[in-house]
Parts: sequence; structure tokens; C-alpha cells
Amino acid sequence: QNQMRHEINQVSRENDALEENTGKLGDEADRVGEMDEKLRIIAEAQGTNVEKLVDLVRENHLALQQMKALIKAQTAQQLVELVMESDTDGDYTIDDDECELLILKMKNFRSYIKVHEKNFRDAMKKSGGSLQGVMNIVKTVVLDDSEVPDDEKIFLIDEHLGQRDKGKAKKKK
Repeated sequence: QNQMRHEINQVSRENDALEENTGKLGDEADRVGEMDEKLRIIAEAQGTNVEKLVDLVRENHLALQQMKALIKAQTAQQLVELVMESDTDGDYTIDDDECELLILKMKNFRSYIKVHEKNFRDAMKKSGGSLQGVMNIVKTVVLDDSEVPDDEKIFLIDEHLGQRDKGKAKKKK
């Protein structure tokens, strides 16, 4: 029990660090977006080559996509750790009680990924609760699921990076 508390505390510290990083990334993304808009205004006012400006905006978009992919990968890694911790009896299977513990941990996990509980439970049943099956479910965090309807996704992207959904949604400036 002390080991589990220690592991939960360690994951909590790691989550805090990730939350801080995602917050910084969100702030940076906001600043870049504001800069893009200012550059457009300046370009129009000065008659600058709009084509070059569009290229810069595309490059900026690619950089933001790469940053999002990195955060998804970090989040997936931490979710894998939560899965491993949730196998409390060490039998490499997540049973119903361990699944409930895992869902609770994921709900309290500070990231921009939210778990769709029903879809997660359904996927767990399909995988038979095997650790490998659960790991395959967690790997879906990094996949491009933009074509999948939200109500069918296991993990949902929260546009308010790193904030818990407790009525404190980050307001746009």
C-alpha cells in the first residue's frame, strides 16, 4: 500500500510537470496565433508578398501539429504507467475492479486527453482485460482519429490543454 501511494504520488508529480508544460505550450500557441494575425495585418498594410506570409503560417501550423503529437506521445506514455500501476495483483490482466481504479486514475490525470468511460469499458471487454489489449487501447491516443465521431472515440481531446473539467475552462482572450 505504501508502494502504491508512492507510485501515485510520483505519477501525480509527473502529471503536475506535464500540466505545467502543456499550459506553457498552450500559452505559446496562443502567442503564435496572435503573432500570425499581426503579421497578416502588417503584410496587408505594407503590401508584402502574401505568398511568403502564407508559407510562414503553414510552417507555423506544422510546428504546432508536431508539438501536439509530442504531447500526445508523452500522455500515452504516462497512461501506460497508469495501466501498469492499476494491475494491482500483478496478473497482467485488468479485471473489473482494476478497470474502475484505472478509469478513476485517468479521470484525475491532468492532460488534455479525456477518457470516454463507456467506450473504454467496451474496448476493455473486447480486449479481455489483457494488459497487451489495454496497452493497445492506450496507444489510440496518438492516432489521428479526426474521422471518427466523438461519441465513438475512446479518448477525447480537451481544447483546454491540461485543465481539469471543473467549470474552470480557460477563456479565450
